[in-house]
Amino acid sequence: GKPLILSLVRSEIGQVTLYQAWHNPQRVPSSVIYAYKQVLHLKHWNESLWEMAKVAPYSNTQQYHAALSTLTCPVWLLHGDDDHLVAFRESIALAQCFRFGFGPQKLVNCGHIPHEENP
Repeated sequence: GKPLILSLVRSEIGQVTLYQAWHNPQRVPSSVIYAYKQVLHLKHWNESLWEMAKVAPYSNTQQYHAALSTLTCPVWLLHGDDDHLVAFRESIALAQCFRFGFGPQKLVNCGHIPHEENP
């Protein structure tokens, strides 16, 4: 239930997920871990997380994909070659939604968050 999920997030499980998002978990700087944990100090963070968990993913809807096609700026999709959270085929499918989409471009030795891992 709710208390169990919130206590897991508050524990090290959030940190484990962050480690899974990086190509080389040993290189996650302590400053990044610290920044990700700061959300736990926000007022009502737990209620926000609980409400998000109850909602079906909007990104799986036709409305979401149609909205992406209305963007008029170029979009460059980047995908870490060692992403354990999102499959490359999902980035390929997402790229088809943009009118001015480029990629996805695979980034070598990067995980799910290459903009943090290899800025």
